[in-house]
Formats: sequence, structure tokens, C-alpha cells
Amino acid sequence: SDYTKGTDSETSTISIPQSGKKSSEITQIRNKYESTQSITGNKKTVTLPNGTKIKCHYKLVEADAPPASHDENTYSPTKGFPTSKDGKTVNDRDYQNDKDAQESVRKIAANFNSLALESPPIVTKDGIVVSGNNRTMSSKLAAKNGTDAAYVADLKEMIDEYGLEESDLEGFKHPRLVLEMDGEHEGEDT
Repeated sequence: SDYTKGTDSETSTISIPQSGKKSSEITQIRNKYESTQSITGNKKTVTLPNGTKIKCHYKLVEADAPPASHDENTYSPTKGFPTSKDGKTVNDRDYQNDKDAQESVRKIAANFNSLALESPPIVTKDGIVVSGNNRTMSSKLAAKNGTDAAYVADLKEMIDEYGLEESDLEGFKHPRLVLEMDGEHEGEDT
């Protein structure tokens, strides 16, 4: 995946290409992500497929807080999401043109449950999803369609595993668990 290029295991940073995008768009994404309700939980170290370890922490956020690479309704690229030199999102799946990938999002959203808790999306401090775009889009559709009751019930039951308490869920309409990277990512979009 393009997300792991330039990864430095000592500082837990990830370089995300950001060709041709203004940093103000990333700032807008970050401002939206940071302005929504959130509660921080336990620390966790994630090992990437290439062996690099990334320090993260669990974070409770609203379903619509982190932007995925593509819009969950139209599957068009999300405005301001980091892109590669050829103008495509840095996500390795082309949700805009891949009908099977779109159908996968819809299927997961229709039965959004604790499987999403087993591997929460990984996001930067900006809220950019670096792993788990399908789960993020599915999560948003499930919130919109009211098909996330099983997920919320399982989250409530397992909440202490993440360093959070049941009372932390109060005030959230559609709570979601993410792993937020501790370090800042590098690149033009920082």
C-alpha cells in the first residue's frame, strides 16, 4: 500500500503523498475531525504488513468524523483526501469505478456488527483513513440507514477492552472505534 512508503518505525510517522492538493483542504478535514466529539482510550501498537510498528491509541468518534478516500453515497473521491502524482486517491481500491468494491461497502453496511471492532480503521491525527476505507464508508452508510445497532451493542459490551467506559458512549449518536496514530504523518499535507 502507498500508505506505508516512507514509514519510519522509530518515530511512527507515515508519509502520505499529496500531489496537487492545497494544504488548506487537509486543514479543513482536520478541523472537522478535531471539532467532533471524541474520547481517547488505551494505547496500542499496530504492526503493518511490512513489519513496521505504528504507535496508536483507541479513540471513540462519531461515524461521520473521519473521511474515507471516497464518498459512501456516490463513491467519488473525497475532496481534499491525499492523492498520488497521477491524481488518484492513495487508497489502493478504486471505489469510483469498481462495482464489486461498491457492493462490498453496501453489504457490510447492511449488517454492520462487531467484525468492524476486530480491526478498527487507522486514522492520522488529521482524521485521514490510512487503513479501513471500506469499513469507514460502510460505517457511515450503516449510521445513515440505521443498520449499526449490532455494532453499537457489541461496542457497549466490549468497551472496557479499549480503555473506555460505557458512560463514554453517552452523547454519541453513532459511536465508532478508530485507532488514531500517535505521531504526525509526513508529506505536503502535514
